[in-house]
Amino acid sequence: MIFLINIILPYFQVDFICIFEGAIIAFEVKNDEGDVYVDKDERWLSASGNEMSNPLLQLKRNASLLAPFLKNLNIQLPLNYYLIFVHPDFKKKNELFLL
Repeated sequence: MIFLINIILPYFQVDFICIFEGAIIAFEVKNDEGDVYVDKDERWLSASGNEMSNPLLQLKRNASLLAPFLKNLNIQLPLNYYLIFVHPDFKKKNELFLL
């Protein structure tokens, strides 16, 4: 098993990669805190209503760039990508309700 941390490539950056004999697992790590709401249009909003960048879009973009990068290196292992929130005060809510 090989661990790679904070890999910066010309067009994208990956926080953490684990390379196993049978698969590669990449992690996008976020340290957001507080309540975060995801509305029906999949916009991410802070508790104050400010729109945040959608980490799932970043994850999808990085996965779409990492797969061909690995293929060009002739690495043909399954790639799994995970989004991890590490701050203990982070809470994701599904809907934003305004009274």
